Amino acid sequence: MKMKYNFPSLSGLHTLTVAKQLQKIKEEVQELENELQRAESFRYIAVEAWDIIHACETLLRMLEDCTDVEAAYWEVVKKNMRRGYYDDSVGKNE
Repeated sequence: MKMKYNFPSLSGLHTLTVAKQLQKIKEEVQELENELQRAESFRYIAVEAWDIIHACETLLRMLEDCTDVEAAYWEVVKKNMRRGYYDDSVGKNE
């Protein structure tokens, strides 16, 4: 089963490196921090948060050829369930 992503794949994905994508994620986090400091608009904060998710999804797409990204997703879900991070309804139907 292929992961379902929120955003379309970037063109030129094969030209990126993990290091370059990590730098992009850091840049997006900095942009979010800048918006939080400005506190002018929750919409801009939301846009920057989505930019981070998009950059992270791009990294995950890059990793699909060398690891089971879906299995990694479920590891995170299970770990966070054990830690009690989710409300009681999570995991009832899995």
